[in-house]
Parts: sequence; structure tokens; C-alpha cells
Amino acid sequence: GIDDDSRPILERRIFYVDECLLLNDKNWETALERHPDDVHFFFVDEGMNGKESIGWLWFCKQLALKAQERELSLRVGYIDGLRYSSLRTKFELASLPSLTIFYKHLQHRHLPHLYPLTQNSLFHLASLFLHPEHHITTFSTPFQVEQYINIHKTTTFFILFGPLTTSPYSPTLLDYLPSTPHTPILNAITPQVYDHFNITQDTLIAFHHQPKHRLGYQMTQYDDQFSTKDLKKWLNLHQIGPYETMNENIALQIFYNHREGFMVFYEKKGDFWGFLKENFDVLPEFLVEVDVGGGNSGGGDGLGRRVLRHLGLEAVDMPFLVAVKPGDGGKFGVNLYDGEMEREELGLWAWKWQNGRLKGENVVKPTAVETLVKENFQDFVEKQDAMVLFYASWCGHCKKFLPIYEDFAKNYGRLLEVKFGKVNDIEENVTHPGIVVNGYPTIYYFSKINPTLPVKFEGERTPVSLKAFLQDVRPNKVAEEDL
Repeated sequence: GIDDDSRPILERRIFYVDECLLLNDKNWETALERHPDDVHFFFVDEGMNGKESIGWLWFCKQLALKAQERELSLRVGYIDGLRYSSLRTKFELASLPSLTIFYKHLQHRHLPHLYPLTQNSLFHLASLFLHPEHHITTFSTPFQVEQYINIHKTTTFFILFGPLTTSPYSPTLLDYLPSTPHTPILNAITPQVYDHFNITQDTLIAFHHQPKHRLGYQMTQYDDQFSTKDLKKWLNLHQIGPYETMNENIALQIFYNHREGFMVFYEKKGDFWGFLKENFDVLPEFLVEVDVGGGNSGGGDGLGRRVLRHLGLEAVDMPFLVAVKPGDGGKFGVNLYDGEMEREELGLWAWKWQNGRLKGENVVKPTAVETLVKENFQDFVEKQDAMVLFYASWCGHCKKFLPIYEDFAKNYGRLLEVKFGKVNDIEENVTHPGIVVNGYPTIYYFSKINPTLPVKFEGERTPVSLKAFLQDVRPNKVAEEDL
């Protein structure tokens, strides 16, 4: 056994699992002090007992071993975020799991688990901290630059005209690279290139996709009086172009760097989407289109759906436009545009948002069906009479039934005093007494009197069958004439 007096000493020791550091609120600073020149990735998760947590610990172990094999100065640590909740507060983590990055004793960023974190992308990020000069591509001929622009004109990148070794912008660019891990920085170094673009030496240009421009892109020159603070502000502003399509790079720029701007969510391109594409220039910040219906930006339960959940918008009817603004702890305030498809009205709403005149941080109109996750499921089914649909994103029957379920909830939820919810069973893996899900979709009714004895819906997936089911399980509350 261990005496109580010895326990604090033990907690300050650092234990390893295959080169992965097991950290707590007593020893994490010691880990930083031992290797002050290394990059530290601290994964803060929901504890050692959960299925997802075991997966993250395995990921940390593999990442640490690969970093050692590559002789990369990267230290990987795992923290039980539930047991050591004080570190969640100290690291300002709004959700778990999250990745917190330390370099030279400073906390640089925390990344919510919004997009897939792969070994290669994390090694790339660590390398940007350690060797930023290796990630700037050098061009010496006009043809090389033109070729790059033609291939990448639908993305955002920066070009520094002038030798990196002598440019006054170089130290700031190198220091800022980890903040733009997926925004390339190019270096054009010869007079022939300067003359071709009619640009003088020591000029910095941002290239953006611009669908309204005849070339398909636009160039913006940094022309402020140079200072490190102003240049960093300019770089941050121009990481995202005026009109973008959501992908992992854009998501990283928005949520990693806490950017504010506008997003339009849609499942099918229609009139509203077309209206915004024609009038996005009245918006003071970027507009990002997010396809959640299966397009390239990650439909189904891909990136588009994860962005929706991260902003708390999964229960909003699509298509819709929102303004997003970073708040405390990595959370984002959201304001929903509910005006007409008129350019002047859109511009006025955007002006009010930019000048802080929109009331409320989360002006969202939810549907009658609440989206549930592991964290709020138990509270939802125990505090009220509730029906819950368990579904899978790949299930064709679920996709067909969900609009019927939502219409039924909208028409009868308030009348019957029943709350309706839905949960992605594959992703959330909710457990509760009395629930057995062998196929999709599956529906259960929960009574607030005894929520541990849910009743399974076995009828046809029609409004008539749903009405009859509720009448059977709530005979004293559902009268024939009410239905």
C-alpha cells in the first residue's frame, strides 16, 4: 500500500504508456519543464472508462511511438478531463475531447474534436512549430508562379516577393505559420518574377478565390505600415477568402483561430443558396457554404454535420444563414438570418451583426425535434414525457421516416405535452435501462413517472400508427377527439 502522505509525491511523478505521458493536475507542468524546446500535444478526454476514451488513449500511444521513430521533438500526453476538471478550466476547454498545444511553455491553441485528427496532420502541425522555414515553397521563375496560381486559384495562399532571408516580414511569417497550418506561404525570389507581376521587392500578397472576378481570384496587397501586430492581424484576416466552400482546411482556420463570419447550411442547392452566392459581397466577413446533404464538404455525418453540432444548430430547418462569433472557452455565438431574399435587408442584418446590434447570442429557431447526445439524453427522458427516435445516418428507412416524425412532432407535440427527440445511435452509443436497439429506425416512449421502463413503438412508420401508439401508452392523457 501507499501512505496518504506519499500520495501527493506519487501524483507528481510522470508515468508513460508506450512513450505517451499520463498527466494530471500535479505533473503536467513538470512535463513541460523537462523538455522546454519540444512541442507538447496534450489530449484531454472524458476519462479512462469510456469506449471513445480508450480509443483516444490508443491514438496517443501510436502518435507518441511514431514521433519517437521519426525523431520528431514532439511529446504526447493524455489527461483524464473528468477526473482532473480543474485543467479543463485552466486550458479553457469548452468541450471534450480536445487537443491543447504547448510550445516553449506557452499554450498556443486548443482544437475541439471537430474534424478527423490524423497522425500526418498532427506531425505537420508539430513540424510547423519546430521548423517553419521548411514549409515555405520557393519559386524563381514567373512560369512556376503562374502554374501554381492556375492549379490552386480556388484556394487561399500568400506570396512573399523578395528573399526570405532579408525580408522584414520573414520573422513574423515564420512565427505565424503554425496558426495557418493549411494556408501555403510561397516565396518568389527573382527580379524576373517581380517584373512579371509588376510588383516590387518585399511585397506580400494574399490570393483568394473570388467567383465574381473575371479571373476567378483576387489579389490583396499588404500595404499598412509594417508592425508585427498589424501584419499578424492582416494574415489572420486574409486566411479565408470572401467566398469559400467548407472543408477541413476552412474548418481549421475558423475554429482553430476563432474567426467570425457567415455560414450558409444547405442539403440541396436552391433559390436561397443562389441568392447568397449573388449577394455575398454585402457581408462584411467571409461566407462559407456548408453542404450537409452528402456533398464534398462532408454530408451525412461528415464535416458538415459536425460543424452543425459544434455550433448547436442541428435542429434548425435548412437552408439557413448564420453569423458566427467566437466567445469564451472556444464556444461560438450564433445569430440566424430570418429576413427575405432581398439584398438591402441582408446587408442591413449583416451591418447590425457587425456593430453588435443583434440581440442575443443564440437567436435560433429550433424544430419540434431536439437532437440528443450522450450528455443530455438522460436529462431529456427523465424530466418529461418523451419520444425518442434512434437512427443511423446511413439508414435509408431513417431518411424516409425522419420528415414524417418531425411533422408529427410539430403538429402534436405541444397538444399532447410530449417532447420529441432524435439521437444518432451509431455516433452517440447511448445506453439506458430498458433500451434495446437491434435495427433502425427504432422509437421508444419514456414516461417521466418511470423513465427506466420505456415502451418500444412496434407499429408502421406512419402518423396514424404514431397517434394510436401514444393513445395506448397514455390513455388518460390522449383523448380520441384530440387526435
